[in-house]
Amino acid sequence: MRLSVDGQTHALGMFDTLGDAKAALAIAKGEAVRGWFVPPSELRAQRRAVVEREALESVTVGEWAQTWLAEMDANPKRSHSTVVSYTSVLRNHVLPTLGHVRLVDLTTQQVSDLLAELRSRPSARHPGAKANGITHTTTIVLRSMINAAVKREVGGLTAFRFPEAVGHVRVRPAEEDGDVATPAEVAAMAEAMPEHLRIAVPLAAWCALRLGGCSG
Repeated sequence: MRLSVDGQTHALGMFDTLGDAKAALAIAKGEAVRGWFVPPSELRAQRRAVVEREALESVTVGEWAQTWLAEMDANPKRSHSTVVSYTSVLRNHVLPTLGHVRLVDLTTQQVSDLLAELRSRPSARHPGAKANGITHTTTIVLRSMINAAVKREVGGLTAFRFPEAVGHVRVRPAEEDGDVATPAEVAAMAEAMPEHLRIAVPLAAWCALRLGGCSG
């Protein structure tokens, strides 16, 4: 069944009965007279576009987190310990709240509210501290994950304004007498160490090496 509109012929489709075909033709002619006619091929293309868009935008924060972490873990330039740390941060502090949210629906306010809630939690190790040590790390991980999604337009996310981050706050409460060893105390600690481990103390104190470097 075909219909000519504005000099172009359009196929209306295949029908099971002559009655159905006549009814479809009558409806199409009426739409053409009123200027409402849309070729069936365009309608099908529009429906496909809607389905494809819905599938694209169905990706949630939790689904993207799994993909992002898996790709990071497969990258030989990435440390496995970093992936483990990021996984822990997301699993414990982000996904319980935002995991079900579609990336395309994620808002600056939702992220801001999450970080504010994390910031309000007392520190498990230092209850009297002004910060808990998790908000700063969560901010870094979440921003990195969202930026990666924007760069690749995952889930239809093409832009995102991350909330302004709060500066890093000291977790350990300040001690009245200070918590940094004096040169004399460093020397005393080194002297008290077993001889084969003695060098670790001045390395840590004066060379700013971390535990792994000192142990090595």
